[in-house]
Amino acid sequence: MLGCAGLAGMDKALSAHLEVPVIDPVAAGVALAEALVRLGQRTSKIRTYAPPRGKIRPGWDTGLEKVLATS
Repeated sequence: MLGCAGLAGMDKALSAHLEVPVIDPVAAGVALAEALVRLGQRTSKIRTYAPPRGKIRPGWDTGLEKVLATS
């Protein structure tokens, strides 16, 4: 598989030269997106990212630190 969109369209020439299968990254990405649409897949709306970890803030007011830790 080629590594970037800048190499899109070069798969056939490279495959012929290298004598191995070469996958066009743009075509593969589009095909994957089309397949997900056909399957009815959508972006998850449930807990998409982990909450950020707490940070140590030296010199900050401890009351403010507690408020920031719970938000």
